[in-house]
Amino acid sequence: MLAILTTGHITITEHSALRRGPPTVPPSSPAPLSSYVSSVWSPDNGSLYVATKDSVTRYDASGTFIKSLWPLPDGGHFPLDDIGSLAVKDKGTLILSMGSAVHMIEHSSSASSQTKIVQTLPTHPEPDPVHALSLSHDSTLLIAASASAIVVHNLALSTQTTLRGLPGPVAVCTFHVHSRVRLLLGISHKLVIYDITRASGPSRIASIGDGTAGDVVAVACSPYSKTLLAVACSGGYVALVDLDKELRYISALPLLP
Repeated sequence: MLAILTTGHITITEHSALRRGPPTVPPSSPAPLSSYVSSVWSPDNGSLYVATKDSVTRYDASGTFIKSLWPLPDGGHFPLDDIGSLAVKDKGTLILSMGSAVHMIEHSSSASSQTKIVQTLPTHPEPDPVHALSLSHDSTLLIAASASAIVVHNLALSTQTTLRGLPGPVAVCTFHVHSRVRLLLGISHKLVIYDITRASGPSRIASIGDGTAGDVVAVACSPYSKTLLAVACSGGYVALVDLDKELRYISALPLLP
């Protein structure tokens, strides 16, 4: 499924429809997303969760509003910091970062069920807000990243590891979809790769366009290849990177303004 979010609407369509689709796709539903933070699909692609700085909302696969998950419907105590990032562990568990804290949120598929915080992970080592969360493909490892620190939480063993040797402020942080130990970072105009079993420093670093394409703002893995990545840059370029070719990018595609 493909979800396209603008400040006023959510548009959802099958990705296959884009191959021979119409020139325009009508919005699926209105949604006030002026303070949009993050969005993520449920593991079964049946629900889309959308976070703004002060709310989390669930939609179904057609874009229909299902329920508001945050703030707590009973108006009880909850953290005052803005939401920084959102992840979905399973269909009953959300993970929210708020300031330097990371909370596990339990909810139900029922539209009338309540939402509650069931666990707060150990405090992030730096006071910077946690702006990126990423789960390994088996949901056993969670990355919590601020600009200056990255912590790997082992959810199965309740242990934490802080990665060392970051070459600069972290803008993008995501697990590789085909490997639970490979972490992909965007730092300035560089793609930085960590093997999280070796936390002392990055295993490889590649300059994307030598800085001429701008800073790295997003990284996506190919669902069909274990080595191919798409790296989007702030200058309007997308670089295709093959990890088997010494991290040299193989092409850069300028995007239309």
